[in-house]
Amino acid sequence: MPKQESSQDLQKYLQTQASSAQINEKVDKNKAYSKNKSQQDLLVQNQFVGDAQNAQVSSMKKDAQQLISSQKNLNQALQQITKKVTQLNYHIDNLTNRQTTVIPQKLNKAQDVKVEDNLKKSQEISNFIQKEQEKINLMCQRINRYISYFQPILDDKQNDLQIKTDLSINLSFTEIHGLDITQIESLKILNDLLFVTKKIGQNSYDICSMPNSKSQVSRLFTVDTNPNSVVVDENRAIVDNFCFNLQTQKPIQMLLEDIKSCMLIKTGFLLAGRGISAKLCLLKWDGQQYQIQQQVGLFTVSTYATTRLELEKFSNPNNQVIQVFATIFHTNDMLYKITIDTQNFKNVQKVKLGFRFDGFEQIDSEHVAVLFQNQVQIINFNSGEILQQLTLPINNHFVGVPKQFNPTTFQVILSYDSQKQLIKVIDLAKQGFQGERMIGLQIDEIFGQINIIREENEGGNFNEKDMKILAKASKMNQLCLINIDLEF
Repeated sequence: MPKQESSQDLQKYLQTQASSAQINEKVDKNKAYSKNKSQQDLLVQNQFVGDAQNAQVSSMKKDAQQLISSQKNLNQALQQITKKVTQLNYHIDNLTNRQTTVIPQKLNKAQDVKVEDNLKKSQEISNFIQKEQEKINLMCQRINRYISYFQPILDDKQNDLQIKTDLSINLSFTEIHGLDITQIESLKILNDLLFVTKKIGQNSYDICSMPNSKSQVSRLFTVDTNPNSVVVDENRAIVDNFCFNLQTQKPIQMLLEDIKSCMLIKTGFLLAGRGISAKLCLLKWDGQQYQIQQQVGLFTVSTYATTRLELEKFSNPNNQVIQVFATIFHTNDMLYKITIDTQNFKNVQKVKLGFRFDGFEQIDSEHVAVLFQNQVQIINFNSGEILQQLTLPINNHFVGVPKQFNPTTFQVILSYDSQKQLIKVIDLAKQGFQGERMIGLQIDEIFGQINIIREENEGGNFNEKDMKILAKASKMNQLCLINIDLEF
């Protein structure tokens, strides 16, 4: 019997286990069902949201297409109106020109006729004047009618209503390594590649390279006097009018004594500015020293001096004709855009862009921002035309020009409010752009906008839209880059 009871107990145990397994299976199925149901609900919800967004995008595209179509119709109507107004102006010019020439001629002829014909001639002139007067009245009526058509457009206040566009100012900060800013008395940017520093308590000046993509600066060499211009050409450094070997630090050549500025056109070719008649000299490296190839005076007055030169950086320096920004000093600093045929300096052309200015920033292949004490001008440097002019608010300092700047659709620059610690969008053309951002750091000094130089054979991507501002931050107590990215 014990065996039989044991068998029954085993049978009951197996039944219990089977039942438990079934229950667990049902629970697992319910869990799986619930999970699948939740996932399906989420998919349905996402699909619903996606469909709604797609519908919004589709509706917006449709409205945008309608707006473009309406704009096209408006422009066509404007062209037709312009044509009619031009025709009316043409008729008015003909009418007034005819009256100013024909009537005096008729009056002169009337004086030569016999007395018995004078009355008849006077009547003819009177009839002519009456007809011409009727034409004048007709023209005036038409002009007034046109003006009455245009007046509602001129009175439309919505024409002055701007569509505000908020720009997001994204900021990040990069610490600059390789320079102890606590030991620096002064810092001056020389060009896109170099800056010069003077250490506290020392009379020498260090020439340093701009930060590379690894945020590293390096001291290249030291000079005894504060340089006006520094150029590095392969393994040579040209400091004002001295050339020396970078590796050995030994002098190679003393250039012309009155050289006041210098810039590199391309490897082996320099453009130097002199202190007499603002002369420009083309210098070429012959393997031993630099030789003058060509030179030309920009002015006949000997007291003009070329104190700074900067190559127009949006053109190919290998072109025969190059463009250069030149600072010319006479009684004050003047900014010129110089066009030079490197094969024939006699064809040099100059366009004056401003005087008594504090600096400038190249924007694109046609435009430059010229900085004055509290003012910024956007100038077409080919024509000299001032496109925009703006006085900066109190306590605001020019920061730079975003790379998205467009002279037609996006005339925006950035300023720094030192009192409120804000980076601000300055809308030059009143196109409705606005935006500001707390900088989050106490900035002691902003040195200027720079370009990051990519190392040879270096990987990685750089955000070409980012503005790079070289500054001194008191909290970090060192040099830093303020990276600014504008987003719509």
